[in-house]
Formats: sequence, structure tokens, C-alpha cells
Amino acid sequence: MSCQDVLQLVPSEDGWWFGHWTAVGGRPGLAIDVCRPAVLTGDEWVYIDLELDLSKSSEGTVRLYDQDEFDEAVSRQLISDAERGACLATVAALEARLAVHDHVLDDLALARLGESTQLGVPPITDFS
Repeated sequence: MSCQDVLQLVPSEDGWWFGHWTAVGGRPGLAIDVCRPAVLTGDEWVYIDLELDLSKSSEGTVRLYDQDEFDEAVSRQLISDAERGACLATVAALEARLAVHDHVLDDLALARLGESTQLGVPPITDFS
């Protein structure tokens, strides 16, 4: 099993997204799950993914994924109207931030990822 360094950002108790930064082969990448606000349960952050996903490649390309799955979940009433509105507002705000240089999303998070990889923390390999 190969391991990969990942930094995750929980924006706040009322944030509707959960970010994952990686640097594979020295190339940074960002994946964002649009979700219900994360909740700290014991020592673990837990969130309910609401289908929409965003990414930003090392070249700066921003993509939205799973719109069809989101639309289906809305039509099946698995995602409420209020959640739908919060998701769409979150996507619009994040797309605007990702389209330009954003200090937190582009600089600070990747700097923290780099710092954490220098700590030499061994990977978790026992998932039992």
C-alpha cells in the first residue's frame, strides 16, 4: 500500500466544505467536498458529503464534479432545499476564490502541507 501526504482543512463549524491538499510528485492539488458542516465527534471530524466536488490542479484548472449526482439527490429529496441553496452558494463562493490566487487556499494550506511532511510522521498503515 502506498501512502500520500494530505492536509485537510475544516473551514469552521458552519462551513459547507471540507478541503484536501496533496502534493503528488511535487505537484500540488486541491480537492473539496461540498458537505454539511463538519462536526467534531471525539477526536474525529465527520461530515456528510452532498455530492458536489471541486478541484484545482497544479496548473490552476478548476473543475466541478458530480453535478448529475447532486441533481439526482435533490430530485429524490435526499438533499433539502435549504441544503441545495447552501451547496450552490458554497460552490459559487469557492469557484470565485479558486479562479484567482487565494492566499489561504493556494499559499497557506500548501505551506502547512510542506511543513507537515517535514515532521517525518510515519504513515498509518494498520487500519484494523
